[in-house]
Amino acid sequence: MLPDFSEALIDPITEAKVQRMQSAIETGRKLRDKVKLPMKYPLRKVRLIEADPVIAQGLEELSSYIKDELNCMEIEISQDENGHIDYSVTPDNKEMGQAFGKGFNKDFKKKLTQLTTDEIKGYMEAGEIDIDGKKVTEGMLKVGKAFKKSVTSDKDWASECSDLASVMLYTVKDEELMRKGLSREVTNRIQRLRKESGISIEDQIEIFYEFVNEASQSSEIGTVVTEFQSAIEATTRMPLAPKSELKEYAQLVGVTEFAIPDSDDKEMVKLHIYYAAPIFLEEKLTEEFGAVRIHDASLSDKIKSHVTGLERGSLIKQV
Repeated sequence: MLPDFSEALIDPITEAKVQRMQSAIETGRKLRDKVKLPMKYPLRKVRLIEADPVIAQGLEELSSYIKDELNCMEIEISQDENGHIDYSVTPDNKEMGQAFGKGFNKDFKKKLTQLTTDEIKGYMEAGEIDIDGKKVTEGMLKVGKAFKKSVTSDKDWASECSDLASVMLYTVKDEELMRKGLSREVTNRIQRLRKESGISIEDQIEIFYEFVNEASQSSEIGTVVTEFQSAIEATTRMPLAPKSELKEYAQLVGVTEFAIPDSDDKEMVKLHIYYAAPIFLEEKLTEEFGAVRIHDASLSDKIKSHVTGLERGSLIKQV
């Protein structure tokens, strides 16, 4: 059952702004699919064309949502619709035929195709337009819009119009952004493995990476891991280190791997998740127990051996 609400509190301008934001996101995602640019790869810029200053301001206010949903680093709102968009009309043949009979002929239809963008906008505002003495009223024409040829011919941009949004995406590949997108894929693999392993956010765990096949610290996948190490750690909330730093008594949770999609190289990174291993304060152990020996072994070594041999659950309880 829907809760009661006050219609007096509904702001039609806010509703229109949100509706345009949603349309821009949907149109942008369809455009990404159309030009085969997966959402996982960030783009440098999205440009929205919106002539209405109120709606343009609304899109500006909601720009952070649009950038996040389209995975773009920058957003530009342009009100220069005349420089980007052409309007056209398609007649409702049934409505026009009933209204004008034989007057709805080839010559009349040709004049509809010759209407300028300004004339069509005038029709939209007034709800009517006079063509050869015939009054064409609201509902008789379906208005469409499309980007100008000068826009669609620019190979650096992909563009798409819908009823409520006109979206352009800057499609030039940016190596830094591509690496950022790949780092997110590495992060996703870790998060997926953590979920599949039943690890909660409270569990203290560590990630260790290992380059295999032709991968190395200086290869493409190596650059991705090392350059975005801090970002991966911030998102996963786990420390990330080379596998060479792994303590021999650490307890393994699981292993996953990632290779760069559509790459001819065989380089790959393996990601190992371990429960956080206990850290021994060597100086303190030596100070407290270094002189004590049991069966020809120091007590400090016995303590370390005992602690590392405990099951994780048992260790947590004792701590």
